[in-house]
Amino acid sequence: MKRRLVFLFFSLLCGLRAFAHGDEVATHSPSSAARYFSVENVSDKYELLLKYGYLRPGQPAELTLFVSDINTNRPVSGLDITVSSPTDAAQVIKVEAGEPGVY
Repeated sequence: MKRRLVFLFFSLLCGLRAFAHGDEVATHSPSSAARYFSVENVSDKYELLLKYGYLRPGQPAELTLFVSDINTNRPVSGLDITVSSPTDAAQVIKVEAGEPGVY
């Protein structure tokens, strides 16, 4: 009898694992939708983090660039940043300085 209970317990436990989905993220809930996206890059001098929301073709977009020193992680101010498009050289991308290290 004890053997049957142990076998039943392990059978139920294994059966429940079959319904598990690991690291699957629910996509039907509005709380799981990303409010912003980000991209990071590191060079020998700077650490860059680009944060942006949903991009719509043909519509203006606001992107935030965080620039910090790679060694001290302090914000870097006073940079002259030029952004160009590889597909449209005539496209104007305006970069404005905000708080220290935020463009």
